[in-house]
Amino acid sequence: MAGLTDPRVRALATAQLRVRQVLIDVDATEAEWRLGRTPVLKEDTTERSKGLVSDPTPHIVMDTRRRHVHDAAVKARRAMAHADRTLHVATKRLEAALARLDSEASEATDG
Repeated sequence: MAGLTDPRVRALATAQLRVRQVLIDVDATEAEWRLGRTPVLKEDTTERSKGLVSDPTPHIVMDTRRRHVHDAAVKARRAMAHADRTLHVATKRLEAALARLDSEASEATDG
C-alpha cells in the first residue's frame, strides 16, 4: 500500500513544499520587481548632475536577471496551479470510487 512512506509520495510532497517556499521568498523579497544586487555598469561622465531625479525604472525593466526571476516565478506559479488542479481532480475521483465500492458492495451482498 502506497502511503507517506512511498518514495514517490515523499518526493512529490517535498518538491511541492520547496517550490512554494521559494515562491514565498521571491514574493517576500520582491525579487521579480527590483534590480539585482550587483552593480550595473553606468556610463562614466565628467558632467555634474543637473539636479534631475534619477529614474531607476528603465534599468529595472531591462535587467535580464530580474526578468529571468519573473519568468521562472510565473512558470512555477502556473505549474503549482496545474498540479493543484490535477491532484484535486484525482482526489475527488478516488474518493468517489471508494464511496461507490462501499455502497455497491453492501448492495451486492444484500441482494
